[in-house]
Amino acid sequence: MKAICVEKNLDGRLELFAIAENNCIYHNWQTAPNNGWSGWYRIGSSSNKAIAIAAGHNKDGRLEIFTIGTNNCIYHFW
Repeated sequence: MKAICVEKNLDGRLELFAIAENNCIYHNWQTAPNNGWSGWYRIGSSSNKAIAIAAGHNKDGRLEIFTIGTNNCIYHFW
């Protein structure tokens, strides 16, 4: 992975967001707090490419991610 960030969900599960070597964005989460992992899933299509990634919580607790695309534009996923 080129870049990775982690956030804790409201129920205590960790959620990982990463940029792979192909610049695609992936998501992996714990199936329960202090438990196993779901496995990596791509976010969006293969055309969603990024060079930087960050995650945070919305006011209501939902996780949101922000990326800088390979075209230097900022993108938001929720």
